[in-house]
Parts: sequence; structure tokens; C-alpha cells
Amino acid sequence: MFLSGTVVPIASMPELMHALSLASPIRHYMEIALGIVLKGVGIERLWPQFVGLAVIGAALALAARQRLKRHLYA
Repeated sequence: MFLSGTVVPIASMPELMHALSLASPIRHYMEIALGIVLKGVGIERLWPQFVGLAVIGAALALAARQRLKRHLYA
């Protein structure tokens, strides 16, 4: 939760933590949710967060598939 930007603003984090927060799906989700609910912005402003979530989701799905394949066929 701390890397999502809701507790501590991302702009005030050190550069290392800022880079690590990009790997957190909660950060992307919270930016989308707050952008839609509070600011009323659309997909034209939130597309980087959607892409970030898609990349994280694809990486996790691929890792899960590989792990399941090793488990089933080992």
C-alpha cells in the first residue's frame, strides 16, 4: 500500500522507491480509480496505467503458467 501513492505521495519518494512503485499493480489501479472517480478523466489520460496493469497481469499469468506446467509435468 505504501508504494501505491495513497499513503505517501509518489513524488516525495526517493528515486529507488519511485521506480519500485511502477511494479506495483495497486499503484496503477489506484491512479485509474482516483482519476475516474475524483477527476472524471477518460481513457485518453489513463492509458499508461491500463498498459501498466496489462503488462503486470501478462507477466504474472505467464509466470503462473510456467510454474503450473512444471508442477503438472514434473
